Amino acid sequence: MVTPQGELNLTEGAHFHDRPPLEIVIQKFRAAKLTAYGAGLAFTALFIFIWPGSMLSVDVLKLDGFNAWTILSRVWGLVAGAFIIIVPLVQEVSLTDFKVTTGLYV
Repeated sequence: MVTPQGELNLTEGAHFHDRPPLEIVIQKFRAAKLTAYGAGLAFTALFIFIWPGSMLSVDVLKLDGFNAWTILSRVWGLVAGAFIIIVPLVQEVSLTDFKVTTGLYV
C-alpha cells in the first residue's frame, strides 16, 4: 500500500493512516497548483481572445472552403477520439506487462 509519506517524501509517520499536516501537503503541491493556475489562465486567454481574434481576419468561406474546413474538423475529432481511447489502453497494457515481467504483479 502506498502511504502519503512515501508519495510526499516525508520521514515521519510509519503507518498508512498517519496523515501529514495540511501545511506540508500544501507546501509540497505548491508547484502543481501554480502550474494548474498558469495553464488555466493561458487556455482561457487562448480560447476567449486569441482564437476568436484570429477568426476576424478570415473572410466568409465559399462552398469549397467550408467543405475543406468541415473535413478538417472531422479528421481532427477522429484523431482526438482515437488518441483518447488508444493511449490510456496502451499505457495500461505496458504497465501491466512491466509488472508481470518484473514479478511485481501477483
